[in-house]
Amino acid sequence: MAQSIVLSTLKQVCRQKIRPRALSSNSLLLSSAANDFTEILFDLELPEGRCVGVQLNNNNQTTKVEEEDWSDPNHWVNTCLHPEEVKYILDATTPVKKSFLLGRLAMRASLSKHELLQNDEPCLKDLHGRPTLPKGYVGSISHKGTIGVALSRKCSSSTFLTTVGVDIEQRAPKKRSIANKILTQRERDNLGNLKRINISTEEEVMLRFSLKEAIYKAVHPVINQYVGFQEAEVIPFENGTATVHWNLTNNNNKMDKLGIVTAHWKKIKHHFLTSASFEQNEDEEEIH
Repeated sequence: MAQSIVLSTLKQVCRQKIRPRALSSNSLLLSSAANDFTEILFDLELPEGRCVGVQLNNNNQTTKVEEEDWSDPNHWVNTCLHPEEVKYILDATTPVKKSFLLGRLAMRASLSKHELLQNDEPCLKDLHGRPTLPKGYVGSISHKGTIGVALSRKCSSSTFLTTVGVDIEQRAPKKRSIANKILTQRERDNLGNLKRINISTEEEVMLRFSLKEAIYKAVHPVINQYVGFQEAEVIPFENGTATVHWNLTNNNNKMDKLGIVTAHWKKIKHHFLTSASFEQNEDEEEIH
């Protein structure tokens, strides 16, 4: 029932040929034409914020992205994205077109809960590749293959600064194990604790990799430095939470004082979805 209401609302937007307005928290900001090209994989309220996943329809793979005439002023993408976002797609290579399109559709769907006038500001990239969002909001984007995921959160009025990160990875392990590259010795020794909930050791390696990616995205706006895979240890638990211990080469003690990291994970079909937030006291200085 909820899905049919969403699609009905989106079709009305498309027929009117106007810039889409902010929809209710139960609606997704995609036109009916966009729904012919993509589909909503999930729409979740996570502890870190609202997370939406958008996926290309089965018959719309990379070749379809190549065939689209993105320069057509009547193209459906103009009913969903800001003109500067459309220009970015026009200027990008085909793989970037696909990931950028999916990420921005997912972000606008995620932001729709906050009742924003979505197209007033473009969601582009900053110097670090992070999505630029309206003032007062934080967010993160991830993509894998034909899936784009976006997480957004409205900043609170407390004395704390919060940043977020999201990642999606395939549960199936890579052909060559990446455990030695991304996990510390202590993490490798700790593998196997999730077998009771049908997550193999190989899958757990991918889960920890994804958790680290989400955590790095959350903390980077604060620490402003590269963090290697060996500089953080994560432990996922059966209840969908995870903890992190820092092994930063520099400023390890400072990191613990800066704020608190929270991290969560879910199984979404053949993928792991991970999210993280970093809550920093405004009185603390950033690490440089």
